[in-house]
Amino acid sequence: MSGLPVAEIVARSLDRSRPSSERRTYAQRLAGTRTPEALQALVEGFRLEEGVNRRVLAQLMGQTREPAFAEPLASLLETGNEVDASVAIRALAAIGGDTNTRRLAGIMKDDGWPDALRTEAALEWLNTGNDEDALAAIRGLTEIGGDENTDKLAEVVTEDGTVYCNAPSAL
Repeated sequence: MSGLPVAEIVARSLDRSRPSSERRTYAQRLAGTRTPEALQALVEGFRLEEGVNRRVLAQLMGQTREPAFAEPLASLLETGNEVDASVAIRALAAIGGDTNTRRLAGIMKDDGWPDALRTEAALEWLNTGNDEDALAAIRGLTEIGGDENTDKLAEVVTEDGTVYCNAPSAL
């Protein structure tokens, strides 16, 4: 693979006759390349793939922190699949920005989402926002409730009330 031109890496990453593991390897190379052609190929691959491969591409897209990827990634929030939504939450948080912060806040505040995803959105929001956002996320975790969230709150608020968070992320 080394020394291949970007165009060849793009072609191989999108070649459905190749094994999925190989396509994922080429997609990883594209994410590191970050040329416009490579970034477009990631979006195209994301639209073509499904299941695990699509989730891997979503993670790679989040790692690039490319704002243009936010809209395609947000589509994972609408699949009805909790694993897809979890991957999207982490990828959108990694990209950051006002729109994605609002998305995370919206998930956290909407009791129509499963508590686990609301909690994940709140924890990711802690890492993306300013102090005001962090306090809102902590309030959200408190409202969601449960022993697990109490433990998570203990990890982000020190004894003197200082907010600190380095929530784990798969990205």
